[in-house]
Amino acid sequence: MHSFPGADDPASQQRLYFHAVAAAADYVVEHHAGRVLVLPQTLEDLRAGRLVQAQINHQDALLVLEDDLAPSQLQELYAGCSLVLGTRMHANILAMCVNTPVVAIGYQPKTAGIMSDLRLGEWVVPIEELDDLLRIVRDAWLAADELRQVLPAKIAALRSEATARAADLRAMLDARDA
Repeated sequence: MHSFPGADDPASQQRLYFHAVAAAADYVVEHHAGRVLVLPQTLEDLRAGRLVQAQINHQDALLVLEDDLAPSQLQELYAGCSLVLGTRMHANILAMCVNTPVVAIGYQPKTAGIMSDLRLGEWVVPIEELDDLLRIVRDAWLAADELRQVLPAKIAALRSEATARAADLRAMLDARDA
């Protein structure tokens, strides 16, 4: 639950955020007979999930999971999802690592940066500009099969780059210590 510290009216921005997320959840339920699972990573996320549940038209189709899960357990759940709408970038990364398409709500620049590095920038919605969220969720749902085909190569390339950077860092540290 982002507090919108730079906004003129943070409370209004929060209401818009919850309304946009609830509309996306309703879309999935109404148009794809889907169920919505909220996987909080913090107590703040748990409160946010409950607020979204209170706003959707199909409250019985939304489950807010309250368990404290390990990353591997989260990935197992994300692997069973058709699409993840995530505000926490760690959740988005875990989902993409198990080949689940993501629409990322960017509340920090790192979200757009990571998604851009993966050549998935079109699936990011800045948290201050949620008017397009429902359209992007609809588009991502339609493109989900295609995204599942390209995600493994994108994740493998990013892992390879991270491994190379780690090796470079180790070499610099070793040279410094020598």
